[in-house]
Amino acid sequence: MKELVKRAKEGDPQAFTALIRNISPHLYKVATEKLKDPNDVDDAIQETMISAYKNLHELNYLTSFKSWITKSLKNKCFEIKKRKQLMPIPLDETIPEKYLAKLDHDHFESNLIFNNLIEHLDEDERIIYYLKIKHQFTFEQISEELNMNNSTVKSIFYRAKDKLKGKI
Repeated sequence: MKELVKRAKEGDPQAFTALIRNISPHLYKVATEKLKDPNDVDDAIQETMISAYKNLHELNYLTSFKSWITKSLKNKCFEIKKRKQLMPIPLDETIPEKYLAKLDHDHFESNLIFNNLIEHLDEDERIIYYLKIKHQFTFEQISEELNMNNSTVKSIFYRAKDKLKGKI
């Protein structure tokens, strides 16, 4: 395997293909442990292979290819899961105002109304508001995760909160 990695790093596409064939059962097992949807599993593996091919030059130790690509796959699975969690659930019906008035903030995030309301936010507002309210991330965690300035994250969050107050 070490020889295949060396050849792949030197630009041999057949060597890279052979490497992937050798570890594809392992990659599939890892992805199916992390993701439930078979389409997501396929996407994660495919995106990981493309990324690995493009970034193979960053691999420092020839013997660590399997662990390197496995870590990349786990990160990709995490991204896919997070992306799916952030997708709002569309509602076809309008929600009567009498129900909106009765919602308290503690139960708000578990309600489908939450997903309907955050659809009205811009993408960055929706993601930040969702991470803060639904997953209770700190502003620091959000800014680190999204690679944004902490004050920018706070500003976007409070802007989103004000928009939602207007909707309710």
